[in-house]
Amino acid sequence: MADNTAQARKSVDGHRRAIQDHIGKYKRYTQDYEKRGALRTIEGAQGHIRSLRNDHPSIGSSWEDTWRP
Repeated sequence: MADNTAQARKSVDGHRRAIQDHIGKYKRYTQDYEKRGALRTIEGAQGHIRSLRNDHPSIGSSWEDTWRP
């Protein structure tokens, strides 16, 4: 858990980069199990972002926070 807003913002940025990376993988993958794995990672990162944004309301939203296939 981030202790202050600056740390939380860095963490959110990292999670958003991971989401972007896994969206690309999700779109490239052809096997269902691969897609499920990428989607699990995306959903986990979105959960962390939700938690951080609840604790630090000044952090703005982005499209990665709610992306769905």
